[in-house]
Amino acid sequence: MQNEYLRQVIYESIDRYLKDIINETHVRTLYHFLSPKQLRYIARYGFRLSDSEKEWSVSPKLPNNLCFTRNRNGVQGFPYMTSKYGYGGTVHNDALDWIIIRLEIDTARLGRYGKVKPFDYMYHFNRDEGNALQSSREDVAMLATDNYDEMGDEEIYAQPYSQAEERLYSNLKRIDKDDALKLIKRIDIYLDFERIYSDSGIWKESDNFLKWVKKTFNDTSIFIYDKINEFNLQR
Repeated sequence: MQNEYLRQVIYESIDRYLKDIINETHVRTLYHFLSPKQLRYIARYGFRLSDSEKEWSVSPKLPNNLCFTRNRNGVQGFPYMTSKYGYGGTVHNDALDWIIIRLEIDTARLGRYGKVKPFDYMYHFNRDEGNALQSSREDVAMLATDNYDEMGDEEIYAQPYSQAEERLYSNLKRIDKDDALKLIKRIDIYLDFERIYSDSGIWKESDNFLKWVKKTFNDTSIFIYDKINEFNLQR
């Protein structure tokens, strides 16, 4: 009887494992950094996927993508969202120097909308340019300097060796609001209170924003930090 029970447990474990492989379930924890403006957009419309790099998709049938990162700290999270680390954000994203927002994503649910795969900017960039893959920090630094003024390069070279980016590849143009909110397991917010206290306008803006977050995401775990190291470590 005991052997039969153990055999059944093993079979069920193997069955779940095979289903995960077939469904390409993603087991890593993923994060998404964004600004208050972008969080408000998601709460109203959901996640909007991009087709700007469909030539780098894993399949022509999945031309759209949504970017995430395996790094939870604000230094390596993709893309740089704040002037605290990115000196004004990026050409693609607005930035504020007193707040960093990080979403923790339900990766099992995310796999329902397409395929989640690692993405290596350096590989694709060099492949398209016909160059050998950059093999040293000096090579990457030189390439970054040569392309400093080109759109988007500040994101490509920010953390070239971290290999932290993961993308959802999908045929969807949007994950609607209700489904998007279910993807968000947790919201972490770092606030630079020293900066906030010194500016009454920022104080009012941050206070209104926090009230809106707690009201809008009342079913989601929300954590507020006043120390950047604790935010980066998610403590």
